[in-house]
Amino acid sequence: MDIWGIAVPSVISVVNIFVTIHVARMTKQTQKLLSSNEKEIQQIDSNLEHLREDLVRFYSAFSTSPKETMANVLVAYEILMANPIATALRKAAYKVREFTTAEAMNRLGTSVKTDFAIKPGDTYQSSIDELSEAYRQIVEEQNQKRTNLLNDKSKKNHLKS
Repeated sequence: MDIWGIAVPSVISVVNIFVTIHVARMTKQTQKLLSSNEKEIQQIDSNLEHLREDLVRFYSAFSTSPKETMANVLVAYEILMANPIATALRKAAYKVREFTTAEAMNRLGTSVKTDFAIKPGDTYQSSIDELSEAYRQIVEEQNQKRTNLLNDKSKKNHLKS
């Protein structure tokens, strides 16, 4: 047997080993990316669930007792503001809190000036509408992020196939 008869199969074997190692690394990286996307999607879903709960708590804080309403709204407001994705609705939630506090204090017989955040023409209802719109905007943005991650995951699954 000549040198080519021994060298060619040996070279092919070595190349096969390197190709196998490369494919294994690529598969591992793909799995890692897919896992990362799944974790990010789960985090988005979790953040939206917490925001929804915080907003429900905020809306549910109103009662027939002015003192209880004021206390509940203040606590629910602080919980809502602690949510990291609630930044877009802070201004509107603050207005709602201020309107609620002013109304509760008026019912208790104490006149209170409205805060500087409340502009002429603002009403309690317009603040609630602003809060709702800000919430919808956050949900849309988070759902877009989720969709982008799912599309990335889908593309990677197609490449993997």
